Amino acid sequence: MVDRDIYERLSASSERLIELLKELPDNQDQNIEAGRFHRLRKNPRRPCIFIVDYEVDGKLYDNYILDLSLGGVFIESEEPFGPGRKIRIKFFYPDGRGFFWVKGTIEWRSSQGIGVHFNKMEPDMKNKLARIITCVSKMLE
Repeated sequence: MVDRDIYERLSASSERLIELLKELPDNQDQNIEAGRFHRLRKNPRRPCIFIVDYEVDGKLYDNYILDLSLGGVFIESEEPFGPGRKIRIKFFYPDGRGFFWVKGTIEWRSSQGIGVHFNKMEPDMKNKLARIITCVSKMLE
């Protein structure tokens, strides 16, 4: 049986996805900024949308991840985080049983959010993140 909190998060994610899709043609600044960094990425980002909890300077936030890779993530955020800030991102396992934190650095920001590069990860951590990316990719097929 699906946990009520997970169901509510998925429902909210679906609603937010619809909102973002309606806004997409108007957000050219993020596309330009993201395109500049796309050429520098070793790991292509996968488009997605799900709620994420994250921590910057000891304060917790929650927003939406809009794309994800083994190298980093784009998080929708109106917070004025600048490049160089350290961040911890909380990822839930696809089955909803537990979570793990990934550390990173905010590399850039646009009017829509922040681009984060993950710090070097141990192979076990990369495998956990790869499983989430695989699940996200399958959901979008």
